[in-house]
Amino acid sequence: MEKKLLVAVCLAKDAQNLRETLQSCGIYDSARKARRLDDKIALPLTRLGCETNEEGCTKIVKPPDIPLPIDLNTSCALNGVLFTIQKSHTEPSPRTKSISLQEDLFEKLKLLMERKGVWSSSLLASIPKHWERHDDMVLLPSSCFTEPVWQTCVPEVWNVVAETLRCRRLAKKNRIQKNDFRTPNVELLKGENGWVVHKDNGIKYTYDVRKCMFSAGNISEKLRVAKFHCSGETVVDLYAGIGYFTLPYLIHANAKCVHACEWNNEAVEALRKNLVLNKVTDKCVIHIGDNREVCPRGVADRVNLGLLPSSEPGWKTACLALKRETGGILHVHANVNSKQTSVNGSSVVPGQNDLGDDSFVTEPVEVFSHSIGDSRKENGSDDTPNKPLLMTSRQFNHSTWYQWASRVSEHFKDLFLKLYSEEWTICVLHVEHVKSYAPYIDHLVVDLKCKPSPHQST
Repeated sequence: MEKKLLVAVCLAKDAQNLRETLQSCGIYDSARKARRLDDKIALPLTRLGCETNEEGCTKIVKPPDIPLPIDLNTSCALNGVLFTIQKSHTEPSPRTKSISLQEDLFEKLKLLMERKGVWSSSLLASIPKHWERHDDMVLLPSSCFTEPVWQTCVPEVWNVVAETLRCRRLAKKNRIQKNDFRTPNVELLKGENGWVVHKDNGIKYTYDVRKCMFSAGNISEKLRVAKFHCSGETVVDLYAGIGYFTLPYLIHANAKCVHACEWNNEAVEALRKNLVLNKVTDKCVIHIGDNREVCPRGVADRVNLGLLPSSEPGWKTACLALKRETGGILHVHANVNSKQTSVNGSSVVPGQNDLGDDSFVTEPVEVFSHSIGDSRKENGSDDTPNKPLLMTSRQFNHSTWYQWASRVSEHFKDLFLKLYSEEWTICVLHVEHVKSYAPYIDHLVVDLKCKPSPHQST
């Protein structure tokens, strides 16, 4: 039976402050999870120990210099936060569960190899300490089970790993293949096929882990796309993959139609399955091949350019995909080096060719922004007022984000001029920081509103 342990109970709005105070006192138990109790939060405390006095009252045996109440259920305060210490059921944290599984895996594999007469302490280093879970499959890192002796004990080794990690299938990933598709190099160790189903924000993605990768790192951008209002809109998704952004546009943003461009046949197979799985096949047109050749022209109200490290190869295609009469919105992805700068102070995008000669960079364009919660406003009519962005550290972590957005905007302005021999108005609606890969490398998205100048539109 689960044992009741000590917790500090406070109002939910005060939980973070109290957690930090308890951590600074060294009495917050990170091995257990916090628990919600209606409008309150129970924060786990280290096992300080309890004793019962002659009157039968439970008291806490507190360490010296720790400002805790003596009696259970007595109200007290730390740093202005009111709380009580109680006894409650709490669960182990995910990290604690993971550590427990690691230890269990070590012991069982050691026992197996000892029974086979081939155990050596040098094998410990190749037993996995982390793994990925996809549906009923566990994907092991390339660094595990590298010694040849492990292969002499299969399939028993794989059976022990699968049983301990509570999965039916096992696979091991290796270095991504060096081709244009960035094909994964995954070896199936246990099981008959590599197809898995991943559920993300109410959307089901199915794919073969041996042939396609799932980009979990762009979840924040997929959530942002899900908040767009695209009712009645036609969207072009360049580099569609298995439908990372195609599906949020169709299912949550309610786009009328999405043209999905993808040249990897393995990804297209998964995309077709995902459209069926999510019942949106009738709203998507798949264009197989190089998007520079197969992408439809003049149809889009918005274009998604979700390619890293830079989507520049598709910029001209995106311009041609927008409706000629009304223009639309471009969502331009790139990895931006927030430290390295080129001449004139503009940021360099790793893996991307120079966007122009030295005279190309002009004064920064006027930048506008909507918060994520207001991102639906970008689809408003032309008379919807846009407020100039106030540069704050919360919105822009580094000045090169602003410089990059300005530079991309100017380059698209130049592209439209070359394509149509007329100027287009380019407005930066929003710059989104998706994630950081390493120091100074940021995955950014800039939303550009593009429209032909009124006196020149045809």
